[in-house]
Amino acid sequence: MTKEINRVGEAQYVIQSRSNPAKGHVVVRDRSLSWHCDCRSAQYRGRCRHISQARGYETAIECGYDAPGVEEIEYYAIIEDGKEERAVRGIPIAPP
Repeated sequence: MTKEINRVGEAQYVIQSRSNPAKGHVVVRDRSLSWHCDCRSAQYRGRCRHISQARGYETAIECGYDAPGVEEIEYYAIIEDGKEERAVRGIPIAPP
């Protein structure tokens, strides 16, 4: 289930928490193009669903969606997660 995503600036998002819907997590892409989130998962593992959703939102925008919906954000989040997982494992991102 996709939570509410609010774009608050260039590569800056506030994404609603699943465990506490009254709280939002801040996701930011820095100048080195690294993504950061203030949630515990990101602090301990370096990855979280909030970052995936922000990356999915960015990719949907790059692909031409003016205001991506839930389906587009989830679709592109899965694609972006797959690219990252393949890169971590040393598998080429695109077939040769």
